[in-house]
Amino acid sequence: MLISSNFFKRLVRAVFNAGVYEAKVIIASWFSVTAVNSSNTMLVHARVPVEDNDEHIEVVLDFGQLYDILNVLKSEKISIDIEDEKLVLRSNRLTYRVKTLSEEWSKVKKYPELDYTAEVKISFEDFRDAIKFCDKIGDHVIFEVDNKIFRIICESYYLAGDGKAEFEFEGGTGKASAKYGLDFLSNILRGGKTGDEIIIRFSSDKPAEFEFISDDYFELRYILAPRIDTEV
Repeated sequence: MLISSNFFKRLVRAVFNAGVYEAKVIIASWFSVTAVNSSNTMLVHARVPVEDNDEHIEVVLDFGQLYDILNVLKSEKISIDIEDEKLVLRSNRLTYRVKTLSEEWSKVKKYPELDYTAEVKISFEDFRDAIKFCDKIGDHVIFEVDNKIFRIICESYYLAGDGKAEFEFEGGTGKASAKYGLDFLSNILRGGKTGDEIIIRFSSDKPAEFEFISDDYFELRYILAPRIDTEV
């Protein structure tokens, strides 16, 4: 079976940067992963097309080991095989064997169907710029959609109430307001690329879904739990 190295690298980076280090991979017509991170705050679903495969394979893999080889893969097709309980990746100059893990290492998840009260489509570049700026001054953002406007709001660590930044984008539908951690949003950004669009769906104080729309066959979605502040 064959897979594009560029697709493979994007998928591994997206999963690893979400804080998922061991996950079940399903290989059929797609190389597919749906898994939750160790803190149960983020779910990632990613899949890329597979060529020349008529098998259905399910294996649990260490994504840290896969992440280690990404920089040596060129833009090429790589072959994938299962041999002696190992995943074997072969490129023009590299053969790499990764031992498969037992099921206990995997937090297997089905992608949930959730209801959302607000939705917005935003360019990767606009979302990246807002999140990177907010990450310099605070540790969370507030998403708001109202009157067809999507707002990303953040406050400074040091100037509460005064050091406030607010980004506005047209095109939101519905109405909602929720708070999300910037560390997780920064990790979500690492799965995207210039030229992508992101559809964000959320409800007040509920999880948000981030669906990346690319000009290729790469499929990527995240679900992120809201940040809920509790009184001490």
